[in-house]
Amino acid sequence: MSQDKQSLMTEKGWHYDVTDDQIEAAQRALKALIGILTPVYYTEDPDPFGGKRYFWTSVGWEEPEELGCFDHYGNLVIYATMLLRGV
Repeated sequence: MSQDKQSLMTEKGWHYDVTDDQIEAAQRALKALIGILTPVYYTEDPDPFGGKRYFWTSVGWEEPEELGCFDHYGNLVIYATMLLRGV
């Protein structure tokens, strides 16, 4: 189901939607950066005032850690803290 830009902004909080292919490609890219054994999950929290679409991981009983997100325009943003984990 395709929504127009105004409807997405009003209902979900972002300007452009992303496709399943874009989500899967972003998950593969993040997984390659953090290691093949770590699962990467995707969650959408629609909110007209600050909707969020983010990727996260958790190993065992650890607190979930956010790795990156799609901004309001559909660009993949990788968090610097995630990139500095192995340094």
